[in-house]
Amino acid sequence: MGDKRKEWQSFYFEGNQAWGWIKSEEDWERIKKAYEDSDINLFNARNNPNRYEAFGLYYEYTGDTTLGEHCIKNNMDIGYNENGRKD
Repeated sequence: MGDKRKEWQSFYFEGNQAWGWIKSEEDWERIKKAYEDSDINLFNARNNPNRYEAFGLYYEYTGDTTLGEHCIKNNMDIGYNENGRKD
């Protein structure tokens, strides 16, 4: 039936090593590269409850949705699985 992935859903990412609007898979690759030698699980970054489309690793990111859940819902492959392991 073809590729089930939806069009990339833009979001803002904020962390110490990388930040900015993620509007494409290429933008996301830049974030992943910044954290590739880190033990930080980007899959578990949480949304900012005051701004749903923003995900991050800082204290204000305490929302109910993880970046991983957001990407699964939108069929976006971010290179991490549900166990937080890098694919």
